[in-house]
Amino acid sequence: GAKALFKEKVVKTLLMEVYPRGLGNAGVDFLDFLSFLWDDLGLMCSSSLPPSSKGAFEVNHPNSLPEFAEYIKGISNYARNISWWGQFDDFYCFNRRKLWKWD
Repeated sequence: GAKALFKEKVVKTLLMEVYPRGLGNAGVDFLDFLSFLWDDLGLMCSSSLPPSSKGAFEVNHPNSLPEFAEYIKGISNYARNISWWGQFDDFYCFNRRKLWKWD
């Protein structure tokens, strides 16, 4: 819904909760979601939660999009047996494509 905003404006940062189980329940493949952030919106994202936080992704996860998507699918399947919510985390994303203008 906000794709036009990213196309027309310089969005410096984005903070969002990432909930793979919810995306999957909505029919969104996690690799497609990551590709949308990287390719379409030009965002580079990282976890904003400390690794000790409940539900946070591990700090030593794979860095390529396909490998990270498979990692998330694996821990989401594992977490499904532990809690109803599954795995979740907060992503802090930076615009890597558009230059920022300092006012």
